Amino acid sequence: MAKRDGQPFIVKTGKYVVEALGTSFNVDAYAGKPDFSTALYSGRVKLYREEAAGAPLYLNAGEAATLTNGSLLVSPLKADGSRWREGLIVIDSYTFEEIMRLFEKYFDQQIRIHNSRVKTLSYRGKFRIADGVEHALNVLQKDFRFSYRRDEDSNIIRIY
Repeated sequence: MAKRDGQPFIVKTGKYVVEALGTSFNVDAYAGKPDFSTALYSGRVKLYREEAAGAPLYLNAGEAATLTNGSLLVSPLKADGSRWREGLIVIDSYTFEEIMRLFEKYFDQQIRIHNSRVKTLSYRGKFRIADGVEHALNVLQKDFRFSYRRDEDSNIIRIY
């Protein structure tokens, strides 16, 4: 997208508005999902709700804001937080269930976990997005005991 002089760059989500103030950033907000986060790599952004009065929140480079229990919490960016721009999914002590949510997002794939034993198990590692979801699941199978079946018609992977 080309820069338009005098026109701010604004991303509107169902939860917050993110206004760029000379920056590079990422917004993670999907319709129908309660999550919202913004990661700021350079520059500055302003976050505010369109429908609510109140002071906006400003992020500086190296900060992230995450919607938690109805409030935005600011924290330092994780070192590997932007690796998706290089085609990598970086997992740092995430539960199996959290990893599957990431796979759903990065591989545009619905995943249903029917094996409660694996949901809370933790994992650390990296996956190349280009290798695909089945490769990532096969790698995880080396550490976790589960099987999966992919239904091509419904685009759903079921974990057993």
